Amino acid sequence: MESTTELLAIRETWQERALLPRDEMKTECCYALQDKAWVRDPDGNEWEVFAVLKDNLPEKLAAEKPCCGPDCCAPVAP
Repeated sequence: MESTTELLAIRETWQERALLPRDEMKTECCYALQDKAWVRDPDGNEWEVFAVLKDNLPEKLAAEKPCCGPDCCAPVAP
């Protein structure tokens, strides 16, 4: 997505189709500040759309990362 406005439009479409989106606004993930919306389809698969608000954020220690999963953005050991 190019903007949060586009993301919110997709989110509205999901709601019109009886899907229940969940938001993660202004979240840091993979060295970027993002607005995100997630939805689960009728088969149980999760789908995500996001808009990058700020890219190339400084690296944080793994314990400080509130993002996508336990290994998101973690440096690869040599």
